[in-house]
Amino acid sequence: MSLEQFTKNYCKQLSIFFADLIDGKQLITHVLSATNAMLHNQENRRNEEVFIEHLATLMPGDIQVYIERFSSFYDSAFLNLQEILPPHPQIAATIKILKEKNYQ
Repeated sequence: MSLEQFTKNYCKQLSIFFADLIDGKQLITHVLSATNAMLHNQENRRNEEVFIEHLATLMPGDIQVYIERFSSFYDSAFLNLQEILPPHPQIAATIKILKEKNYQ
């Protein structure tokens, strides 16, 4: 599966999972905006913190509801997406190196 196919499936599943809270296109636009903010973060802050802080400025309602829903998504529907992705041939070697360097 290509990155484009994965992204399309990811966005579709994410939109379905949040359908009762927000329009799917609006959700994806906000997620991409928050991801962009995270990628351009030059401060000494965790990516998750930057992502959520930015997302909170865009989402209607209580951000905590969305945070909990994201957690549920990654514990359930996202796992189905992982099953359709073939394993990358360098992943095992990369994980081994990271463990040797004590990354967690």
